Amino acid sequence: MTSTLTRIVSTLVVALFPLGEALASGAADLSKYKEESVSGGSLLVAAYLVMWALVSVFVVRVVLGQAKTEARLTELSEQIDATGDGG
Repeated sequence: MTSTLTRIVSTLVVALFPLGEALASGAADLSKYKEESVSGGSLLVAAYLVMWALVSVFVVRVVLGQAKTEARLTELSEQIDATGDGG
């Protein structure tokens, strides 16, 4: 089971990442790549900000859509009442 999982993960690493094959074989020359310059905390804060922005946009769109639907429903209700077929 573990060897199957290891083979699957190795295949995914090789397929998804440009340096995957070199990293998997241990022959990667990583000296040409510079060190990370952004801290993990900053990336986490940025990710949360992006997610909250997306959630906020979604909520605003839902609220505006509901307001339009409510206005249209009121308009239709008034039209039905005006024709005298309301019930």
